[in-house]
Amino acid sequence: MTQTDANATRRRNAPKGQGTSPKFGVRLPPATRAILTQRAKAAGLSKGALIRALIEGAPLVSGADQAAAQETNAQLARIGNNLNQLARHANSRRGDADAARLAAAVAEFRADLRRIFAAPARLEAR
Repeated sequence: MTQTDANATRRRNAPKGQGTSPKFGVRLPPATRAILTQRAKAAGLSKGALIRALIEGAPLVSGADQAAAQETNAQLARIGNNLNQLARHANSRRGDADAARLAAAVAEFRADLRRIFAAPARLEAR
């Protein structure tokens, strides 16, 4: 592969609108390099991706935290699905007193979920 072919390949594989980025080298003592390697591995990132994330101020999420967040989202999706089924049932029996109580409970659960979803945003703002 010629140098021109390598440059063309890099340009094609680069994110849209960014083109190729110039290479940037840094010399690190072995102990610092070991720390970089360990932190990158813990975050599930390459060393370059970790450095970019740190420079850009992006939050670093470990693999375990990411898996926990995915499980939490899946559980919340199941709760939301159940709430929608309850709401559909309550709406199909509008004149029924039990349906009115069910609709009120669904509204209360939805308000609780809104507070739960708003809590992480408040914590990130700190």
